[in-house]
Amino acid sequence: MGVDERVERVTSVVVGSDRAVKPWWVLTTCCLAIFLIGLNTTAINAAVTRIADDLALGATTLAFAINAYLLGVAIFVMPAGKAADVLGIANVFLIGLAVFAVGSLLIALAEGAPALIGGRMMQGAGSAFLMPASMSAIRLAFPPERRATALGIWGAIVGVAFAVGPLFGGAWTDAVSWRGIYWSDFVVIAVTVALTLVSLRSLPRPGGARLDLIGGTLMGASILLLVLAAQYGQTWGWTSVWTLGSIAAGLVLLAVFVEEDARRAPERRLLDLALLRDRVYAGGILLTGLATIGLICLLYFWNLFAQSPVTLAQSAVGASLFLLPYGIAIFVMSLVAGRLADRIGYRIPVAAGMAATGIGFLWLADIGVSTSATEMIIPLVVLGVGVGFTFSNPGAAGLSAVAPEKAGEAAG
Repeated sequence: MGVDERVERVTSVVVGSDRAVKPWWVLTTCCLAIFLIGLNTTAINAAVTRIADDLALGATTLAFAINAYLLGVAIFVMPAGKAADVLGIANVFLIGLAVFAVGSLLIALAEGAPALIGGRMMQGAGSAFLMPASMSAIRLAFPPERRATALGIWGAIVGVAFAVGPLFGGAWTDAVSWRGIYWSDFVVIAVTVALTLVSLRSLPRPGGARLDLIGGTLMGASILLLVLAAQYGQTWGWTSVWTLGSIAAGLVLLAVFVEEDARRAPERRLLDLALLRDRVYAGGILLTGLATIGLICLLYFWNLFAQSPVTLAQSAVGASLFLLPYGIAIFVMSLVAGRLADRIGYRIPVAAGMAATGIGFLWLADIGVSTSATEMIIPLVVLGVGVGFTFSNPGAAGLSAVAPEKAGEAAG
């Protein structure tokens, strides 16, 4: 293979389109979108007190506003993943960015709970369109020998965005207003729209697939009920009629969805259950879930611990600053993990990352009121190393086992 041919293979891969795909432009677009999602997922944690004061919100209403984002994601993520295979990744990206922008506008202008809750849910719905579409775009744009590196960069951006989100939110809240967090979204959205039109239009749109509106409704309603039960079971009571009723109704709708989906032709199914029979793909789902739970839980409980007056008594900005070593570790190790996986495969990096994650959490399990912030830096770095190795690699491994025409569905 000549030098020109090798360069072309890395920088411009043709994937069933009459136009050459520029992989690194695709990756830049996807990273901007995922940075927007990560930042908004965690930035609100530093602004909740000010938002509650300005909008006169009670604790229950405020909690629902925070969780509305996750509900939006949960309801729409699977239909949105399928939509990427049907409508094309560029179109789904533009839909997701438009929905996210409306959500940001509602929150920035909110004068009460309805606008805040509605805006958060729309942001979650927009994220549901962007997240699987970004993974699918990278899967289609990069050749197998470069894919893990690309998804490693994507994962590094996710980790950094989640880690600096509270710092970003705290800085806006202290210096200007919490509304500035959401006005600033439009800068990122505008740049991402421009890049989408330039880079993602060249990605192929697989033919033959169809949207399953009935299946999407059944799946969305099922997930909504199950997530509500999980989020509010402690408030309602785990054995209350509301909790048990939500779980039962969610499971019934899930069973109806599986039955109805199985009767449809393969191209009309929202979820091809045959995908789950592949050990690599199923393992990728499981490990990605575990890695994400670890990432989100650490950020949530760290802010509670660091800002408590009986422990570290930090401000929102101060608590976020102590997380910077954690975020830097995620960023660096995500880059290393992707390159390593391209050379030796996924098993060793993922196993090492899960081990480091376990060690980090066990180390942090011993913290108490007398623990100083400096004593927590090393376990946080160890945990960051583990998350860096495991956040994107399982997903990259899972998507590698899926046919290109099912990339969006599988990513969802």
